[in-house]
Amino acid sequence: MPKSLCYVVGYPGSGKTTAVAGAMPAGPRAAIAKPFAHIRYDRGVVQLGASRDIYSGTDALALNVQPQVVQWLNQTTDVPVVIGEGDRLGNAKFFAAAQTAGWGLTVIHVDVPELVSRHRAWQRGSRFDDRWFAGRVTKVNRLTRAFADHCVTLDGTQSRRDVTRKLREILAFERL
Repeated sequence: MPKSLCYVVGYPGSGKTTAVAGAMPAGPRAAIAKPFAHIRYDRGVVQLGASRDIYSGTDALALNVQPQVVQWLNQTTDVPVVIGEGDRLGNAKFFAAAQTAGWGLTVIHVDVPELVSRHRAWQRGSRFDDRWFAGRVTKVNRLTRAFADHCVTLDGTQSRRDVTRKLREILAFERL
């Protein structure tokens, strides 16, 4: 069975978490805590991280979780699709390790102008330092360039419903 890692990246406030939450398969799911927090859906689909009111997805994971997740990816045989989003595991080293472990990679970039991203983050109550934000922008831009052959861009300025629908089309769970 081919294994697929789909990872959603974007600036803070771009709509990554919202899109992923809306795009996940309907039906039964189980929150699993070990060896790291993840959610298992029907058909074996796994979402990295946890669902919370604020800072969901991989932001709910420990800062040092990457080696555990890579080890899990290397040992997992019954999961066809792994979904991740956010900053915690959204990095070149993690993507390369997943590919080395035999996972097909799709990087999904929810693209919004920097000013829109800042405004949305501010609206949800995020208060961050300008240098931190600039670092996240640089990181996302570098990732999307480095993995351009594996990258699909979604227009994050469209409605939440449209972005979620397009993400669902990319993930295509109904084909599992």
